[in-house]
Amino acid sequence: INQYTATFKDHDGTLIIESTVDYLTSAVAPVDPTRTGYTFSGWDVSFNSMTEDIDVTATYTINQYTITINSHGGTVIASITQDFNSSFDLPEPPVKEGYIFNGWCQAWPNEIPAENITLNARWLKETHQNEGIETDVNGLIDSIDSALIEGRDAQVMIRFSRKSVSDITDTESNAISTKASSDLDIENLGVIYVNIEVIIKEQSEVDRHVNQLTQKIAITFNIPVEDQGHKNYQVIRVHQGKTEVLDSVYNEETQTITFETDRFSTYAIVYDVGTSIGYWWLLALSIIPLAYLGYRHRNDLRAQTVLAVNRFKNRVSSKKTQ
Repeated sequence: INQYTATFKDHDGTLIIESTVDYLTSAVAPVDPTRTGYTFSGWDVSFNSMTEDIDVTATYTINQYTITINSHGGTVIASITQDFNSSFDLPEPPVKEGYIFNGWCQAWPNEIPAENITLNARWLKETHQNEGIETDVNGLIDSIDSALIEGRDAQVMIRFSRKSVSDITDTESNAISTKASSDLDIENLGVIYVNIEVIIKEQSEVDRHVNQLTQKIAITFNIPVEDQGHKNYQVIRVHQGKTEVLDSVYNEETQTITFETDRFSTYAIVYDVGTSIGYWWLLALSIIPLAYLGYRHRNDLRAQTVLAVNRFKNRVSSKKTQ
């Protein structure tokens, strides 16, 4: 009896097995082969009742997979369901009020992958915390090292806290006083101590403190009411043992002082109490009532003056006669 061979091959021509059987006998097929992104759907020819040598090739049906997009509170983006390995257009990034879009939990694939995946949006939120002093900040997140925040759900917080003299070390206090006296010619020193911190917060993670930025940011301090009305407002920074006077702009009309910095530690807003315009106001407030009283009683004062002059003349005339 004759024998014939069925050669089983994969879709790309790769040999799987050969099955040799007697005439009119069915060949023995291998275990169903697998192919990434496809489902095996059978063989292209029959191998029952073999009457000749044949090639048998596996056939497949392409699978579809879904990319689910979770914007986590941002604008809704529809899921993408397509055939495996097909190309697609990237959607526009989502928008979320009060947040900055910070990428996805993983890189987008170039084509539809061989599995269902979910892409989660990542968000950054910038917050300002003021304790005892009002401020305004520009450009914080853009100045954070991208390696610290890229692709993360994080809150970038800048915290300002006004400190009392007891919260400042003697070394810092002396350094600030010396700098104000020697470089700024401030004799009667007034000072507002402020600590500035930049903190990156993430859920289930330890807070990370950022001591230096990649570029400077602009900070505006609102001078507290009790410290307004003085002269020569300046900003001094004490950072890692170095004391510096920073370039700043004082706005008398808005009672603010603005400066740029990229390092965070202890800051002092210093001013000269000795040249306070507050004293001029006190003097003005003292003179105005006196002037007003003088104006109201001007007629009485004039009469008293005339009377005094006449008395003086009479005395002089009397002495001459004597």
